[in-house]
Amino acid sequence: MELNEIAVLYRAHYHAVELQLELSRRGIPYQITSGIRFFEQAHIKDVASFIRFVANPRDEVAFKRMVRLLPGIGGKLAENLWAGWEKELNASPLPVARVDDSARDQRSRLQKQQRPTTPKEFASKAAATASASGCSNSA
Repeated sequence: MELNEIAVLYRAHYHAVELQLELSRRGIPYQITSGIRFFEQAHIKDVASFIRFVANPRDEVAFKRMVRLLPGIGGKLAENLWAGWEKELNASPLPVARVDDSARDQRSRLQKQQRPTTPKEFASKAAATASASGCSNSA
């Protein structure tokens, strides 16, 4: 087999160090071609958007990326969902825990407060409302 017919694939660059050293030691020519960087991969961006949104429910970019993963939601509907979500957040701020409260008092107080709708519940309600009113999603 010719050397130009051989390829070695690896997931992370740190795996390549030993391989490069060995190829160099044996005098075998090689070329490194990088692919998509880890955080530039779509599925990594998707997971990161969920984490970012949990940390900051006001993160518009994370919200829109997250809801666009749901079936039937495109750019236009994501914009409308964000507008509604933002309006709801402004009307009903997220509960904030105080450091000096005991866990039992905090849990009791949070159970008594009305919590904001989750993004998934909000998206489901909006999609149901849109379909009931005959609106279609055009991205």
